[in-house]
Amino acid sequence: MKVDKQHPKYWDIHKEIYNSEIDSLDFEIRDIVMNNPHSNTTIRFNDSVDKLIQEAIEESDKQSQ
Repeated sequence: MKVDKQHPKYWDIHKEIYNSEIDSLDFEIRDIVMNNPHSNTTIRFNDSVDKLIQEAIEESDKQSQ
């Protein structure tokens, strides 16, 4: 999923969602995500985070209209 990193709220939303999602992982999975950026597990995690970020951006845009 392509996320608009130029959106004015992107980094604030990213920080909130990324931290929440990383904190929800088991220790072993978190260790893989943090230490092996090219693993399939990390790629899936990042795709999931990107999807959540995009949804939050779209929701934010709807509320500001």
